[in-house]
Amino acid sequence: MLLALFLLLLAGTAAGAESEPRPLRLGVFPYAKLSLVKQQYAGLAEALADALKRPVTIETTSDFASFIWESNSRRYDLLVTAPQLVGFQIERGDYELLAAVDVDTTASIFVKRGSEISELSMLRGKSVAVTDPLAFPTVVCTEVLRMHGLEPGESVYFVKLGSYDDALFALFEGQVDAAITVTLFAELLPPNLTSDLQTLYRTRTLPAALILANTELSKSERARIRSLLLRFGRPKGTPENELSPLTFREVSEEEIPRLLTYREMVAKELEKLLREKAEPPSAP
Repeated sequence: MLLALFLLLLAGTAAGAESEPRPLRLGVFPYAKLSLVKQQYAGLAEALADALKRPVTIETTSDFASFIWESNSRRYDLLVTAPQLVGFQIERGDYELLAAVDVDTTASIFVKRGSEISELSMLRGKSVAVTDPLAFPTVVCTEVLRMHGLEPGESVYFVKLGSYDDALFALFEGQVDAAITVTLFAELLPPNLTSDLQTLYRTRTLPAALILANTELSKSERARIRSLLLRFGRPKGTPENELSPLTFREVSEEEIPRLLTYREMVAKELEKLLREKAEPPSAP
C-alpha cells in the first residue's frame, strides 16, 4: 500500500515537471558585457514571458564567433543579432527574420582632432584600435581600408581591444593613432571628449540589430512574438539617449538584399574562427 502511494506521488511529480515549460532562450550578440545586455533586454524578456506563459533567459557569448557557433547549433529560440551576421543565420532556414530594432547605427573611423592624419590613405603604417574581428565596425571599415590600399597586418596595424569604449579611450590616451567603433558610443561620451574627435570615415546607416526566431518554434508562436515586438514600447521615464532596444519595426524588402551583402565580407574571417573553435586544443 505504501509502495503504491509512493509510486503514485512520484508519477505526479514527474508529470508536473514535464508540464513545466522550458525557458525560452533569448540570445543576444556580444555588443556589451552580459550585465548590460541583461539590463537592456530585461523589459523585452518580461513581456515575452508574460505573452508566451514561459520563462525567458537572456544569454550572450564572449565573442561573435561563439555567438555564430551557438546559433548554428540552434541553441537560441530568439536571436538579437548584428546586421552583418543575418545572412549566416537565415540562409539555412534555421531562423526567420521577425523585426529590426528601431535604432539605426553607423560605424566610424576616428582620429584625435588636430591629428596629422586627415584622410584614410594617411593611416599607412599607423595603429588602429578595433574590437571583435566580426563586429560590424571592424568588418565594414576593414573593407574600406582595403579599398584604399591598406591591408591589416601589413600596411596598417590593428590593436584588438575588448569594447568600443576601450577603443576610443586608447585613442584619447595616445596608445593608437585611430579607432574604429560604433558612432553612437562616441556620441554618448561627455562633450569635452566628443569634441576631441575627428571623423575620417563613416558608414551608411543600418539597423542596429535584428530579431530572428528559431523555426523550431511553431508558426503561431513566431507570429505572436512578431506582433509583440511591433507593439513593444519604450518604458515610461526612460531617457531618450539610453542605448537600449526599446522599440522595433518591420524590415523593408529593400533592406534585406543590402543586409545580405555583408555576408561575403565576413565569410573568410568567420570560416577561420569557426574552424579554430572546432579543432581540438593541441597537446602541450
